[in-house]
Amino acid sequence: MKGSVSNRGLAVVTGASAGLGRSFARELARRGHDLLLVARREDRLTALCDELRAQHGCSARALAADLSQPEGPSAVLAAIDEGACPTLLVNNAGFGHSGRSLDAPTERAVDMLRLNVEAVTRLTLETARRMVRERRGGIINVSSTAAFGSTPYFAVYGATKGFQLLFSEALNEELKGTGVRVFTLCPGYTTTDFHEVAGSSGKPPPAMIATPDDCVRDGLDAYDRGLTTYVHGPLNRVSAFVQWLLPRATAVSMAAKIFAPK
Repeated sequence: MKGSVSNRGLAVVTGASAGLGRSFARELARRGHDLLLVARREDRLTALCDELRAQHGCSARALAADLSQPEGPSAVLAAIDEGACPTLLVNNAGFGHSGRSLDAPTERAVDMLRLNVEAVTRLTLETARRMVRERRGGIINVSSTAAFGSTPYFAVYGATKGFQLLFSEALNEELKGTGVRVFTLCPGYTTTDFHEVAGSSGKPPPAMIATPDDCVRDGLDAYDRGLTTYVHGPLNRVSAFVQWLLPRATAVSMAAKIFAPK
């Protein structure tokens, strides 16, 4: 990709073909970014790029890549190195699994670790190195409210999201003074296809359910305000805080009741 011509530089968004990733792509184009959009489904990415170029006059490129495989992050980094260093990376790609951990194939858990942990770590560190050389840029890692406590019946997913939160907050502290920062967005229940893919049928109260567009807009506003971590939704923020106050055994027991298959 040749040098960005937008007023806010190039934004790279993973998992951009649906859900929060698609909302990130649309909102970032509206805010003046050029885009490199990454996902497995090339047809959806191509259609989205066409839409954004027509509506916003931005540069938008599709990159079909499976980030759960070792060659996926390498392909993203190679595409980044073709042009100007991005000013923003959004690590949004990820998936979860609902149910008893022993009832699912172990390989599914390993794929989740590769995507939610390994790919996020590689892309964050390698892109941050490039940004530090430019002395500007930011990384948004999309975690979850599941990051704030153990999540029986979402055990591996919750653990990966906890890793993303702790890793992002620590790295952000290390990067102070470099012109680069790491921001963690923690959505609650959002109306995307995540739940269908995860095999989860439960829903929280309506007041705790958000649309992807609202979550992304509020998350980007929080990033622009300079926050380090942002939990989307007032009730989700209360819930995250309460989990820290409760004894761990009590919090895990309560989470098991919430996440148990219906």
